Amino acid sequence: MDERLTLDGSGTFHWRESCLLEEVTMTKEDVATLTDHIIVCVFGDNNAPTVGLRNLLLPLRNSNLPTTEVKKVLLLGKKEYIEKEWKDIDEFQDVYFMEGSPIRREDVISAGVQNCLMCLILSSALQSKATDPNLVDKETILSFLQ
Repeated sequence: MDERLTLDGSGTFHWRESCLLEEVTMTKEDVATLTDHIIVCVFGDNNAPTVGLRNLLLPLRNSNLPTTEVKKVLLLGKKEYIEKEWKDIDEFQDVYFMEGSPIRREDVISAGVQNCLMCLILSSALQSKATDPNLVDKETILSFLQ
């Protein structure tokens, strides 16, 4: 993990050289060292549309933020889904990935939810299995009420 922060050519956001998802994939042991990080739980599979992780991360990597305010971001989700968006976010500094499911309590705990600054839950589901339109986000909402 590179602790040095640099800015992109336009000076707009904290940047790093483009990298492969495998280079920033963390194990449970790696994640155990994180504190005050941001967990982004992403519900999505290969068939789901992208949620626009770039738009979420841009303000978190804005050059107006002092380097002490730039928090590590851990994406928790299916690798196949994150790979779809990786080309748009692979140059953001201190963005990491851990494969797992936001529904599994063990994965959320392994992502360091007890030591994180915040936890965001994003769903990219095209259609819900719910027949009632009021229950479309049920799986997403209930994932953290276990």
